[in-house]
Parts: sequence; structure tokens; C-alpha cells
Amino acid sequence: MLEYLLGLAVTVGVLAFAVWLLVRAFKKSDDPMRLLSRWIITIIVLPGIVLAMSTGFLAPIFCAAIAIVIAIVWTPSWVTILLKPLTNALDGGSETDPKPLYSIAESKRKLGKYFEAIAAIQEELIRFPRDFQGQMLIAEIQAVNMRDLPAAQQTIEAFLVQEGHTAANLTFALNRLADWQAAGGDVAAAHRCLEEICARYPDTEYAYHASQRLAHLNPGLQEEKKQSRRIVVPQREEGLIARRANQEAAAPVEDWEGKVRELIAQLEAYPADNDAREHLALIYARQYQQLEVALDQFEQMITQPGVPARRVVRWLNLMADLQVTEGENLAAARLALQRIVDLNPEAPDAEKARQRMLYLNLDLKGQQAGTSVKMEPSEKKPEIPKTLPRLAPRLLPDFLKGKPKA
Repeated sequence: MLEYLLGLAVTVGVLAFAVWLLVRAFKKSDDPMRLLSRWIITIIVLPGIVLAMSTGFLAPIFCAAIAIVIAIVWTPSWVTILLKPLTNALDGGSETDPKPLYSIAESKRKLGKYFEAIAAIQEELIRFPRDFQGQMLIAEIQAVNMRDLPAAQQTIEAFLVQEGHTAANLTFALNRLADWQAAGGDVAAAHRCLEEICARYPDTEYAYHASQRLAHLNPGLQEEKKQSRRIVVPQREEGLIARRANQEAAAPVEDWEGKVRELIAQLEAYPADNDAREHLALIYARQYQQLEVALDQFEQMITQPGVPARRVVRWLNLMADLQVTEGENLAAARLALQRIVDLNPEAPDAEKARQRMLYLNLDLKGQQAGTSVKMEPSEKKPEIPKTLPRLAPRLLPDFLKGKPKA
């Protein structure tokens, strides 16, 4: 009884292994139907070996014939299996993960058949329901080609509620939707998309970039900038002397007070606008000799959560520049550059900072021998404001009154 059970277990195990091997072979096969036909022929032919053994002296002939049939059927597969390690070593392997194909959809899109293109994409999404590229392609066709922003928004919203997507893909989708909405004139909707990024991923680089985009989606400010960009066509003057005289007479005088007012107004509305804050800090340092005020602005930007490393490196380099050009303080400039090294000693920016520290003395000598204009003793330097501009709404100082450098 024990031997019978043991034999039965071995038989069941062999059959289970054979079934598993067969299923696995079908899944990996490039042509499952051809593989099935080979197995059918083999199952039919193999029992013939038992019959051939009963034919006496003709048994070797029948067995050889059956072996030839099996060899013809299976030789291509055996050759492929035996040579596969060698071919993989030469070409890196030919096995690739299945991917959706959108070439047909792209062709139909180019022909203006947008509904057919979307249908072709949806056929691929049946097999790959969470594919990021396909869903974004549908949204792009709806928004850009069909001018149907509500449909594109529904597509993006359906993508956002799917599980398993990366933060990079989700923020990309929201940013693209914000692009389409802003281009369509719905700035409020674009604001909501960017604010959703900040809410989903607070204190991250995604939120940082979204906050910077929010600061530049002010339609009134953008319209004001467009109107201020005028193309001036100079009149032709005869003679070099006349042309130089005309250029000197037409040289614009910078309205630093107006620039400061404009930048403060922007920061009051969007405190996270680092481009405006950086510009304001440079004006404080270079035009009003308010170096401490400028450095404080840079420190606030550097300590924001989610700031990309490349931006921090830029601001630390600017701080080093100001310490040399405005403060003539080499020790402070070296400290700013050392902070770049401390961020990531192995980064290329760290090596550039080390090289720059070696030549700070030359930078200072060049600055001292330059044409910088110092304020006359009779000129009164503007007082440092009691409340410095902070990265928070309504904490910016009033306009700094004082005479800037020429």
C-alpha cells in the first residue's frame, strides 16, 4: 500500500511538472500554435515506439523512423535553446517586456482622424490599463487637437485616481493640464492644478516648482510685461560722432525705485517668487549698498523646503560674488563657496567652488581696479529696514527710500 501511494505521488508530481513546463513554454513561445502542434505530433508518435518493439527484427527500423520524425519536429527548438546563450552574449539578448504600441494612433492623429486615434490608443489600454504614455496621449489629443479641455481634464482626473503611479508622472500630468488651461485663458483652473501639486507633495521639489509657476501665472503682471516690451528702431545718423552723441543722449536712466516697488508688489502677492526675490536682493546690494538685506533674502531662499540643489548652488555663488564685489570680504566669500562643497563634495559644482576659492584674491584685485562707483561721503546710505522681507505674505518691508548708485 505504501509503495502504491509513493508511486502515485511520483506520477502526480511528474504530471504536474510536465503541465507547468508546458504552460511556461506556451507563455514564453513566440508562436504558441506551432508549439502546440509539435506536442500533439509527439504525443501521437511516441506510443509507436512500444508497438515497434513488438515487431521483432523490424523494431530498429520503426524506432529509427519515429526518431527521425521527432527530430524533424523538435530540432529547430533544440537548436534555439542550445545556441541561445551564445546569441545572447553577442547581441545582448532579444527578450523584451511587452509594451503598448501607439504608432497607428500617431498616424491617425497626423491625418486629423482624432476619434480613430483615441480608439486605437484605448485598444492598447485594454491590455495595459495603467500605461502613462497612452493616457497622456489621449489627453493631449483632446486638449491640443480637439480643443476639448473638459474632456482632457476628465482623462487626467481618471489617471490621477489610479493606483501605482509615481509622483513624477502625477505631477507631470497636473503640470500639463495647467499648461493647457492657462493657454486656453482659464488661469484660475491652472492655479488649482498647481495648488494641488503643492497639497499632494508638500515640502518637495515638485511643490517648489509648482509654487514658482504659481508666482508667474498672474495675468495682470504678464500683460503689463508684454506692454512694456517695445521694439525701438533707432534713426539712422550720418557720421560716427553724431551716432555716438545720439547714443549717449538716449542712454536710459534706470528707475531703481520703480523696479523695487514693482518687485515688492509681486512679492506681496506671491511671496514664493524666488526670481523676483533674487532680483530685489541684487538691487539692495548693488544699488543701495544693503548687503545684509540682500544676504538675508538669499538665506531665506536657500532654506526653503524642496529647493533643487542647482538653485542653492547658484544662490551661494551669488552670495560669494556680492561678498567680493560689495563687501570686499574674502573670508565670507570663502564660507559661501565652502557651503557648496559641503552640499556634495563629489559633485562637479563642489570642484568648481574649490577652484574658485583659489582665485578669490584675483577677483578682489580686479574689483578694486575696476570702475565701480562708491557713494560719496556726503551721500547718506539708506537705513536697514527694521522688518526684513520674509518668505511669508504681508511681511515684506515698505519701499526703501534712498538714492541708488548711478
